[in-house]
Amino acid sequence: MILFVSTTWTLIEDTLGEYIPPYRVIGSTFSLTATGQGDTADRSYTYAPDDEVLLEGNLIFKNLKMGKVVSIVNEIGVPPVLVFGNSSGDFAMGQYAVQRGGRAYMLLCDDTERDYGDTDEAAEFAAKCAALGFETISMRDEFETICKSGVTKNDNAALRPAA
Repeated sequence: MILFVSTTWTLIEDTLGEYIPPYRVIGSTFSLTATGQGDTADRSYTYAPDDEVLLEGNLIFKNLKMGKVVSIVNEIGVPPVLVFGNSSGDFAMGQYAVQRGGRAYMLLCDDTERDYGDTDEAAEFAAKCAALGFETISMRDEFETICKSGVTKNDNAALRPAA
């Protein structure tokens, strides 16, 4: 099985990690560097025996819209079986998967109690998903499945574990 996700590996490693290895997950590409590399350019630095790879955090390629389809074709070379997304920016990869016999799952921002959802926007998004043949997942109905136990919303609109 090949999976393409629009979110980072860290968001799914606790739930799907035992079933899907990281090399089967594609997302936006960030620059990497070696622990001993310092400011030396990649083309001038040779990875050393005691080096470790570090995520630099500089965005190289943002997987958005058609970019997600390009990544699927370039990275795995075959249509995905499953794709997951949460915005219209994920529709291109969803259509690519569904048109080739796969399935697309889109997360609805419909929880106004535990998240900063908007039921009107979620309903509009769900209608667009249905028209494209995508399955939807309700944040409201599946909150306990999606989020770790004890997750609450906070003042800066990010989900974080309760203190």
